[in-house]
Amino acid sequence: MGINISSDSGKNPSSFHPRGTRMRRLAGAAIAVTGMSVAAAFLVATAGAVSQGPTGDTCTASGSGTAYTLDITLPPNAAQQGGFAFGAPGITVTNIKSSSEGAFSNQNLSPSTTGEWLLSNPAVVGATVTASLTTSGPVTGSFTVVTATVPASGSFAPFLCAVSRSAVPSDAFTAAQHSSYDSANGTWHQLVTVSGPGTVSAVQQIAANQVMMPKRLINSSRVIAKSGGTFALTLSPTGDGKKALAASGSMQLKLSITFAPKDGKSANRVLSLTLKR
Repeated sequence: MGINISSDSGKNPSSFHPRGTRMRRLAGAAIAVTGMSVAAAFLVATAGAVSQGPTGDTCTASGSGTAYTLDITLPPNAAQQGGFAFGAPGITVTNIKSSSEGAFSNQNLSPSTTGEWLLSNPAVVGATVTASLTTSGPVTGSFTVVTATVPASGSFAPFLCAVSRSAVPSDAFTAAQHSSYDSANGTWHQLVTVSGPGTVSAVQQIAANQVMMPKRLINSSRVIAKSGGTFALTLSPTGDGKKALAASGSMQLKLSITFAPKDGKSANRVLSLTLKR
């Protein structure tokens, strides 16, 4: 008995061939890739991609410990940029937040980087993108910044973003040579001018080498300065101070004034005062 195959001649052979199934699968995969988000496409293309020339971006960085802020400014003629990866020797970038909408990633990164901010939309030419980085430790030199291209065909040449070190706060201050008496309150006001925010304090200096402990004639005083300027320390007499005033109308003492600037080292000055009513 013969085999008749003429009944299949009007059908598409590919529908019965494994190759036809494979073709459909590849087509479906291509559609899936096309539907990927811009951020995901940047993520896939970043690692191992061919590096382009420099972007011309400028960058400033500030911070300390494990918190740093980087401001990246794109020049007016910059190419489109889709994300920024960051790294520094000996540390890991553990998180990033930004003024520009996007998402943090630590996958498929360029060499010398450990964290990336993938932009939802390309960075605006001439604008500044601010990235707040959390790191695993202090950064003592510079961050390496690698910028992703648009479309996601590679990355631009890496550039350095040096961390600026703020100057040590000044401990400079001056103190008036005389204190003014406030008869309404029975106290004295000692004016002190400081160079910046910090704590201003005053205490009677007691010599440690005296045979008998001298009596404290005034109470200690302290003022919190939120900025530079002139502040008044209030000097109020103790019980012994009131006795001295009642006996002679005045009292002599050494006043130790200290200014401790915020995030800086303190400075001290001693004044010899005669407090009169």
